[in-house]
Amino acid sequence: MHVQYLGSKRWLRAAFSSGGRFFPIHQRDTVAHPLDGMRMTLCPACQAIELHKLGAPGHALLRITDTQRLKPAKAAAITISTFVCQTCGTFWTYRDQKDGSEQGWQR
Repeated sequence: MHVQYLGSKRWLRAAFSSGGRFFPIHQRDTVAHPLDGMRMTLCPACQAIELHKLGAPGHALLRITDTQRLKPAKAAAITISTFVCQTCGTFWTYRDQKDGSEQGWQR
């Protein structure tokens, strides 16, 4: 089996002998496992994370995968960190910004 990341489209392509199947990387309530097609639910710790609230804590099993700091012209800097849960595999994004409705945790 071959798994391929398709860049800006944010999809994974898993090529099987019968053809390729596409799986989205981010979903709202469940996570698609690209290798076997299983659907997993959020673990209890992920369900307890408060969405869109600046300063809300994550949980101990979130592992950071990337951090970017953006500085738009004439605006406050934004730090965007991505995480993955080691228990259920959910991908999380944390936006640290002073203004805006998209701050805090997002799936």
